[in-house]
Amino acid sequence: MSNRRTEALIFVVILLTGAVSVYVLQPLRSAPLVRDQADILNAEQEERIANYHQAILTTYDIDLRVVTSDSADDIDTLAVGIFEQDRVGENSSTARGLLFLISPEIDQVRMETSRTVEPVFTDIFTSYVEERQMVPFFQADRVADGILATTELIASRAEAALRNEAFIPPAKTFEPSSGAGASTRARIGTGYERPEGPQLALQQGYQPYQVVEAYISAMEDQNANPDLAIYSRASQTMFQDWVVTPAQMRNVAKTYQDCPPAVTRSQGGFAVVQYPVEVRTCSPFFLHREEGAWRLDFPTMSQTIRFNQSNQWFVARSLPENYKFAFAGQAFDQNGFPLSRPKR
Repeated sequence: MSNRRTEALIFVVILLTGAVSVYVLQPLRSAPLVRDQADILNAEQEERIANYHQAILTTYDIDLRVVTSDSADDIDTLAVGIFEQDRVGENSSTARGLLFLISPEIDQVRMETSRTVEPVFTDIFTSYVEERQMVPFFQADRVADGILATTELIASRAEAALRNEAFIPPAKTFEPSSGAGASTRARIGTGYERPEGPQLALQQGYQPYQVVEAYISAMEDQNANPDLAIYSRASQTMFQDWVVTPAQMRNVAKTYQDCPPAVTRSQGGFAVVQYPVEVRTCSPFFLHREEGAWRLDFPTMSQTIRFNQSNQWFVARSLPENYKFAFAGQAFDQNGFPLSRPKR
């Protein structure tokens, strides 16, 4: 393919959350985005990861690779060699390269970075996302989900970096790794240990916005208790099987702490807490009254509200009848993203 712009490909990307989005994806210059030498991913998982990472390349110009290795060699040395062999960063017009290397043979995972992304994906950051985001999924033997969940944090970090112009000025050619990054134990299949927390007292007369505030506070406190009283019974059941990581909770808390004031719309036993649609990272919350109190309805939210690779929310299916009233004056584009202009 001679021209990256005119011969771009279109793929449907299915994210970890199940969201389906369409992106214009650039053709690759060098090795595949996913090489599963250790045979720990199935074909469908490889495709999901590759498609999502191609969307990251298109959106943030970051060449993000995944290699699983069956080698028993030192992972730091191996990562530097693979980075150069596969020319990680060559697919990026600015030589931004990032490698996820997973070695079940020696129970290690490493993130290796190019010089052009070091100021953004620092050693401290890469160590944090490995330990607090990737490894909990690996412990639950959900390697593909761990990779995708980590990529979501990479995307959030990249989005902020572009706004703040934090990336090093573009390099014109491929640059080998400088050895920056971090390694940790992979702990694949060792068993997920949920970071539990205390029960929250649901004060009588709590209004919907106060329940949402209690949820954001719980995330800030790293409270992953699936049976919190602010959750509906159906939400509590859903969360029993979810992998909840410290990094996810911190990211939720930070996102909503930065949101502008919300408004609450209620009808009968249902309510929606909504933020201005101009701030697309602040998605609405659905609540319904259960046993005399307002509680968060996460099953309905997870079926209705999805996010793209930039963490912007959209409606993935028809709005549920019980909550449709709150969006009566809201227009959406053909992909389900809310529009600032009112519906006519």
